[in-house]
Amino acid sequence: MLERRTVARMRCYLGGIVEFDGRSTMSVLLTDISRLGARAICGQNVILPSHIKLVIAKRQRRFPAKIIWQAPDQFGLRFLEDGTDTKQNFSWFMSL
Repeated sequence: MLERRTVARMRCYLGGIVEFDGRSTMSVLLTDISRLGARAICGQNVILPSHIKLVIAKRQRRFPAKIIWQAPDQFGLRFLEDGTDTKQNFSWFMSL
């Protein structure tokens, strides 16, 4: 498989909540993360819209994100800022 990521992801086990459609939520487990994106396991077969909000309660952070790929029980996302891709250096990232 060809690796397309430009930034390496760090292994993690961090709980999160996905918010979508303005009223729906779903619990997820982040299994790897970088300053640009993450992979999440949702444990159920669900089709998500292309744009979501990822809430990481432990760090009191909410990130708009774009779904990059989906499989039946997991998905990959890219963090967004103001509707555009960002390369912002998340200061919280290294403290996970």
